[in-house]
Amino acid sequence: MERKDRSTIVSIRVPDGLLEKIEKDIETSGDFTSRADYILSALRFYEEHRTKVLAERKIAYQEEDYVPTSSRSLPARDDEVKG
Repeated sequence: MERKDRSTIVSIRVPDGLLEKIEKDIETSGDFTSRADYILSALRFYEEHRTKVLAERKIAYQEEDYVPTSSRSLPARDDEVKG
């Protein structure tokens, strides 16, 4: 199976300032071969981070009887936590 059969082309608009930083990093670091390589690496890094965050939330919710919120977990109600 060819790589193009296992992927999808996605077009996004990137702010000029961010693109300039990406281009400069590609040119100076030698860590990336292209803009696509840089962006794919960033997406993979973020996906790993999100997987860890979601797993931590699930564990906290299951083990600690917490109600998940957008920024942190809080006890459901005082009487539920104490009793």
